[in-house]
Amino acid sequence: MSFTYMSILEILLFNLAFILIYQPEFIFSVLRISESTEKKIRGTMTVFGIIALCTLFAWSFYFGATLFVYKRSLM
Repeated sequence: MSFTYMSILEILLFNLAFILIYQPEFIFSVLRISESTEKKIRGTMTVFGIIALCTLFAWSFYFGATLFVYKRSLM
């Protein structure tokens, strides 16, 4: 996999985790849903945000290791 795709995936994972954990208010103001449904959606978004954050951590470790090995092979 090329470094461009790896970098794009890293950026997308970061943005996804940020949006799911931060949960901007405008998302819920547009939807017109009840308070109990909003609470369930927020809980679900938080869980998926934590999963995305864990995936981002693992991917960052893999990406950093790949960069390290690539740098060492050039020396």
